[in-house]
Amino acid sequence: MPPTTAQEPSVRRTLDGTSRKPARVWSRDDAVLERIVELLRAGLPLDDAYDALEDVLGERARPDAPEVEAQTQKLRGIIQQLVDLALERRDDPPSEDVTALVARAQALRAEEPPTDGAQARGHLRRLALVTQDVLEALDEDDEQ
Repeated sequence: MPPTTAQEPSVRRTLDGTSRKPARVWSRDDAVLERIVELLRAGLPLDDAYDALEDVLGERARPDAPEVEAQTQKLRGIIQQLVDLALERRDDPPSEDVTALVARAQALRAEEPPTDGAQARGHLRRLALVTQDVLEALDEDDEQ
């Protein structure tokens, strides 16, 4: 029997030794499945979006200057995909909350990223936070 280690119940060890949160249980709810299909059609890999957020907002996130620039560009692309998804819904127009978040995300994405280290990291964190907010709002919007 392999030795066990004390871990949080929400974290599992993978074969390569890394820790990962367990995947959500798949739903058979049509609305949830339609949302997954919609996201796949939009070309937004959700794992990549959440990995990018973890890289910026995670407990161990300490990006250096080249990482800040790369992560800023990555999040700007993710934000654009989320905005497109929110605005191109076929069945329902976005809620007022989603519309306000989309406007906030578009404004932040349009800003020229600062070149100063601390300001660039702050801008990156704001991009990550608005990305997280839009993802959550789209999810909540789907649940209503």
